[in-house]
Amino acid sequence: MTAAVLALTGCEARVYGTPPPVDPDAPRLIVVAPQGPLAPLPEAPPDEPAASFVGLENRTMQATSEAAAKLNLDYSLGGPLGSLYVTGEYRKGDFVSSGRFALESIDVAEVLTPDDAFGPGYFAYRTDAKAWLGTFGYNRPLGPRDALDFSYRRVQVTPTSRPTFEVNGPFRYIDNQYSIIYLMRF
Repeated sequence: MTAAVLALTGCEARVYGTPPPVDPDAPRLIVVAPQGPLAPLPEAPPDEPAASFVGLENRTMQATSEAAAKLNLDYSLGGPLGSLYVTGEYRKGDFVSSGRFALESIDVAEVLTPDDAFGPGYFAYRTDAKAWLGTFGYNRPLGPRDALDFSYRRVQVTPTSRPTFEVNGPFRYIDNQYSIIYLMRF
């Protein structure tokens, strides 16, 4: 049996300047409109003050607010019988998704824009959420260099904020994935 390994990851973001003041009454929605290659480039202010340590604690919390943890267990059934494996993963932070116009998604989105990849009526939006991912699989060797892998994976993503109005049913994304993969080493 292979030992389990726990990995914790995080993110680091460099922050410059003083953060803007936060108005609790300000709307949270930011709409971004594509402007194409002719969009003007922003110019730096001529008398921009040097970066200070004012608000550094808040900026550090924002920069390190994303996290993940993963646990993986493998169990060998013995040589030609293959192996079983199970993986669990937790993620928290920004998630990006696309979907049709829905008031629930727009209400919790931090940023949203029309999604040209999926066509008219679809929007890409970013929101803060947490996700649970779980995989159960069986790997069966076919020879010394190839194998078949059968797996089931479940993903559940739930925004950390709720819409400001009543929503019927659970407000989350769930996906079940089934895979059969032929693996070959060369």
